[in-house]
Amino acid sequence: MSDPWQILGLSRESATEKEVKSAYARLIKQHRPDTDPEGFQRVRQAYEAALAMLKGRGAERPEILPIPMPLAPAPAEREDGAAPCAPPELAEAELAVYKARDEEGPAAMNKAMAGLYPLCRCLRPGKAGFELWYECLHRVTEGRSAVVARGVTIPQLIDEMESGGTLITQAVVAHWEAMRNTERLHALAEAMVAHAERLGNRESAVVALRLAIETGFVYPDLSSTLLTFAFPHVDRAAREQLVPQAEEQASIGSLMAGLRSDQITFWHERVRNPDREWDWNNKASQDALQYLATKAPSQWKGLGIVRQIVPAEWFARLEQETSRRPQPGSVPPPLPLTKTRLKSSGTGMPWGRSTWLIVFVVINAARLLSHCTGPNHSLYPAMPPSLGSHEGPLGLKIPE
Repeated sequence: MSDPWQILGLSRESATEKEVKSAYARLIKQHRPDTDPEGFQRVRQAYEAALAMLKGRGAERPEILPIPMPLAPAPAEREDGAAPCAPPELAEAELAVYKARDEEGPAAMNKAMAGLYPLCRCLRPGKAGFELWYECLHRVTEGRSAVVARGVTIPQLIDEMESGGTLITQAVVAHWEAMRNTERLHALAEAMVAHAERLGNRESAVVALRLAIETGFVYPDLSSTLLTFAFPHVDRAAREQLVPQAEEQASIGSLMAGLRSDQITFWHERVRNPDREWDWNNKASQDALQYLATKAPSQWKGLGIVRQIVPAEWFARLEQETSRRPQPGSVPPPLPLTKTRLKSSGTGMPWGRSTWLIVFVVINAARLLSHCTGPNHSLYPAMPPSLGSHEGPLGLKIPE
């Protein structure tokens, strides 16, 4: 093979990994696989050889994905009788991903990834196919996990973990964690639980523990399920390091389960980063204080967690606001009675007992006279045969 440094236009002594990648990205635009497949293959081989030399002299490892290995030659035939996948086809698939990496939205990258993924598995069966997929993605995305995460699908990650590899999965999960993309982490966790019978290996179990830690606060039940799945497949070191973290997140998440969804998100961020300098006087913090003081369940056990991460003065205000909330079962004090004073005409003095006695005698005399002169002159009206009852709005039996 020709000198890779000459093909890339770089100095053997001073070239860096970043310069090798930049040269490769520039040259594959000039030597496209559809118009110059031989030139494209020559540039690619030079790129791989240069990276291998850099690795040999202790070059810095790429940020996210490892240095790719040389591409194995395409097999002459396959056991299943299918046509072999030629390297030019793989180069075209790589170029499609390269073109789609700067497109907005996931549609273009999903389509390009759907073409590259099966070709890698076609060239190298089993786990090696996923390693090739990993290498190709590193080349065309320059190790940017955000680009990979935008195009990869969860079924592809499940397939990779089933093979015993987690290179792509770990890179994508790390990106989702950094972006606080709980929705995607939750979707992958759900898929792992659904396909647990396919993932009975240590690598998958480590990913499950990582997801249990990340999702335990918001989805404590799912986190517990992941723990149960992962525990038999991890070694003692992983159990001692990761399992307690996942259990803690699930326990705290169970305490927060009764809160409103936006409040769960608020406290999730602060529990995850208790040492961060949070602004406890902004609107979000004041809303959280008012919510806990007025809406949080009575005798909420999560207050012990809140006390540990908030400033003392903030918690004191919370206690003060909570003390004003009516306790369950308490009866409000009766309204004060007011005395109405009726005034007699002329004197301004209240009516005396003699006045009320005269009024009482006159009223009863009128009632007695009406009973005696009517058709039914009994002084005692007949009682109804029985007193019924109906149920009031609070479930009380109210006589009719």
